[in-house]
Amino acid sequence: MTDWRMEEFDALIPESLKDRSGRVFYSGRRAFESPSSVYILGINPGGKPPQGGGETVCEHTAQVLACEDHGWSAYQDESWGPNLKPGSKTFQKRVQYLCNKISMDVRDVPASNVIFERSSDFASLGGSAKCVAKKCWPFHRKVIDTLGVRVVVCLGVNAGHYVRQKLNADCGIGEFVEKNKRRWRSRIHKSPDGIQVVTLAHPSRSDWTKRASDPTHLVVQALDDLGQQQP
Repeated sequence: MTDWRMEEFDALIPESLKDRSGRVFYSGRRAFESPSSVYILGINPGGKPPQGGGETVCEHTAQVLACEDHGWSAYQDESWGPNLKPGSKTFQKRVQYLCNKISMDVRDVPASNVIFERSSDFASLGGSAKCVAKKCWPFHRKVIDTLGVRVVVCLGVNAGHYVRQKLNADCGIGEFVEKNKRRWRSRIHKSPDGIQVVTLAHPSRSDWTKRASDPTHLVVQALDDLGQQQP
């Protein structure tokens, strides 16, 4: 365990976003208070913000901090739709599949979004996206530095592009092209200090569980490369 507490990460959440619909933590204390080589980042919480208020960043964070189950993951333990069992949404199952491929329990992997504010889609944030992302970045930088993250797994090109810019990860060291008509690409880039950013085709659109469109071996490759760098 680290000496870092989730409450200290909470202190880095921008005040201007706390009353907005959204969320920060997609996993609990077990993930955010222990060293981790991997950090999973989407672009922002999806879904239309409810009229008249709803789950705000502040409200959800308070629930996570008070949760007695420290080994909790939104990708495993939440129901993401009416009458759906926890963890059964296609998006969730693909993230579970990734964690299984890298021999990690999804509940042990810290996970969040580049932007904490919810929107029906990324385009809905418009010109404010870059400004909001900038406000959220100190939180992510602290997670990376404090937990010793060496591989940032980005869900989709929007998240990957932003994280690569912030980490100066310009050196391309790996690529997977889907073996289908779409030919979507997933890539690995490395920063000057050795942090690898793995940008995967978004799991809400790309079926990682099918051989022709499975990019998860790039994360395996990044972790294997990390192991070879150890003294």
